[in-house]
Amino acid sequence: MELKVHRATWSGEHPQNSLAGLRECYRERVARVEIDFRTAGDDFVVAHDAPRRGAKLVPLGDAIAIVRSAAPGPTLLMLDAKDERPWTSAEVARLVRLIEPVRDRIFVGSPADWNLRRLRAADRDLALAFDPQYYLTWSARKETLPGRRGAYGYQDVHPLALRRTIATVDYLRERFEMLLRPRDLQGEAREVCHAESGTVCPSLLLPQRTHNLLKVPNNLREHLVAPIAVQALAHPDGEAGMARAAAAAGTIMNLSTIATARPGEVAAAAPGGRRWLQLYCF
Repeated sequence: MELKVHRATWSGEHPQNSLAGLRECYRERVARVEIDFRTAGDDFVVAHDAPRRGAKLVPLGDAIAIVRSAAPGPTLLMLDAKDERPWTSAEVARLVRLIEPVRDRIFVGSPADWNLRRLRAADRDLALAFDPQYYLTWSARKETLPGRRGAYGYQDVHPLALRRTIATVDYLRERFEMLLRPRDLQGEAREVCHAESGTVCPSLLLPQRTHNLLKVPNNLREHLVAPIAVQALAHPDGEAGMARAAAAAGTIMNLSTIATARPGEVAAAAPGGRRWLQLYCF
C-alpha cells in the first residue's frame, strides 16, 4: 500500500502546500505527494482555498519547476484541483502547457469531473484521478433528493448548482452541454431507449456495457430537446430560437408546459421542424 503525503507535509517542519515541503518530499524520495492548486486571476497558484486579498501567491509553475529539477526517482506528484467553477478553454490550454514537461511524473485529480473532462479532451494521455465526493459522501444534513432547489433557482442535484460560481447563462450552457453531449471519463455514454414506444430518455445515461446488455436497437436511438421551462430567461430568443436550432440539427423540439412562447409561435419559428408538447395530465 502506498501512502500519499497530503499537501506536501512530510516532516511537519514546513507549512502545508509549501515549496519547501515539496522539495523535502522529493529529497526523501516519497512514493506519492500531493499539493492543492486553483485559479487566481490569470494564473494557477498553489492553494487549497481562495487566496485572501493581499496574500502572497505561489505560482503553480514554481512547483512544476521543482519537479523538473528533481533527480529521477519514485516520487509521483498529484496536483489536486480545487476549482468548482468550469475552467475556460484558455485556462485548460494554459494548464496543459504548464504541466507538459512533467506529464509523466504527475497526475491531476479533482472532484469536479467537468474540469477533468476538459483536460481529457485537451490531452488524452494525461493521467487523471476522480474524487467522487460531490456525488457519494456522508453528511448529517438531511435533504430530499432528487429535485433539490439549486443556487440558480432550478431543481438540480448536480454539484454545479450547489453555489453560484458563474453567470446563470453559463451555468445553463454547461448543464445543457452535459446532457446533450454526454461523456464519461472512459468514453461515450449511451442513451436508454424505451423499446415499447420508440422514444428516448436522454437524461438517463448508462455506460456502454449497460447499453449493450439492454440490446437497444440502433434505430430507436435519437436525441431530442428536453422540455426546458421559461427558456427566455436564459436567452431572448427563448423557445423560438431553440426550435430553429433543433430543426437545423434535424432533431425534435419538445415544448415545455411552462414556456415563454405559445405552440403557434414555436411552429411559426421553425415550420419544417418536428415538434412535441410536454403535457401534464392532472
